[in-house]
Amino acid sequence: MSVRKPIVAIDGPVGAGKSTTARKVAGELGLLYMDSGAMYRAVTLDVLNHGIDPENEQEVEKILVPLKVQMPLIDGEYRIMLNDVDV
Repeated sequence: MSVRKPIVAIDGPVGAGKSTTARKVAGELGLLYMDSGAMYRAVTLDVLNHGIDPENEQEVEKILVPLKVQMPLIDGEYRIMLNDVDV
């Protein structure tokens, strides 16, 4: 039986220290820190690299199926990999 760790989400305005707080809390509790904003930006980068208007939902959906976003631990830091490229 596996033990599930909690998921903690922190919301707030830009520049409020959400990421700093989240990293510290995750470190103290031994949890994975996942920067959802960085993942969102990676997906947006792929959309733009394909020359797709982000407002065009149908075209965006087409590239989401083969899209590969990973978060490996590299040199003690979690990185965002988009289709096997560190972004």
